[in-house]
Amino acid sequence: MTTHPDAIYIDALCKNDRLKVLELYQKCFPSVEQYIKRNNGSLSQAKDVFQEVLLELYERACIRQEFTLTTTICSFLGYVSKMKWLKILSKKKPVELLRQEVEETYKDDTLSIEAQIIRQESQAEEQKKLTQSFAQLSERCKELLELKARGLSTEEIIEQMNFSNRNVLDASTSRCFKKWRELYQSLD
Repeated sequence: MTTHPDAIYIDALCKNDRLKVLELYQKCFPSVEQYIKRNNGSLSQAKDVFQEVLLELYERACIRQEFTLTTTICSFLGYVSKMKWLKILSKKKPVELLRQEVEETYKDDTLSIEAQIIRQESQAEEQKKLTQSFAQLSERCKELLELKARGLSTEEIIEQMNFSNRNVLDASTSRCFKKWRELYQSLD
């Protein structure tokens, strides 16, 4: 696999070429800063996120030598920075809304393999949290949510779980989802 021409910035990072690394900051940081500020962040938070992403890139590319750039360096750094910010904000906003926002902002049919791996790791981590938090629910809540997920009708669930009426079912469902959300958010 041939590497992208922007791999010169990764070489500069590995060789501690201050001028090229400064050029990398000037080239790529403004879009990360703009995104984070637009999404309830500050300049300081944007700098922290961008620095963390560069450190992770240094670790993968320079130390472990497990990285090949296949897209522009700014696309890669931007995407990873946005995913990091998504994780930070997920404590404050519904995760699904943020994911949609990132995907709409960063639509690129040529997503690199690195970005796809990062997305898969993020989804796997999220799934693990969902599973862990679900396991902490009461047996009754688990049963109710599983019946809802299987698509049973309201009447079938009322009968199977011995609810007195639809209002009781709706209230129980709401309480179970609320508890699950709280447990999920507590895992961060």
